[in-house]
Amino acid sequence: MLIGEHRTDESGRIGEFSIAEHVDDAFTEVDRFTPGIKRMQGAVRRGDHHFVSQSDRLHPGTLWNGRRDALTPDPVRLPVGCEDLALDLEAGLLWSLGEHPWRRVVRGIPLNRLGIASGTGDGASSRRT
Repeated sequence: MLIGEHRTDESGRIGEFSIAEHVDDAFTEVDRFTPGIKRMQGAVRRGDHHFVSQSDRLHPGTLWNGRRDALTPDPVRLPVGCEDLALDLEAGLLWSLGEHPWRRVVRGIPLNRLGIASGTGDGASSRRT
């Protein structure tokens, strides 16, 4: 599971955690990095390919796409007030939601539009709240 830490400056971090398989197992940190993205929100990855959402107040959000050390803005825009991201490999979608005070939006973006083949596979991880 990936968790993005929102900060208004570029110091927000992304932490990756293992999910306990049994009640007595620990929820442990696997990795942590700082991508240098202001107002970062959600994060997901498939293998070494990451997606990160960035909010922009009352404007559409930005989707950052690529390897964690080479994330670049994608031309696909996210909803206003974008927050979390989730990968749905079976449906072939990257889900984003917008939590603008007067408008709630859930949007599925086809993975093939983002250069990712759909279908199940190893390495998928998502942040959910």
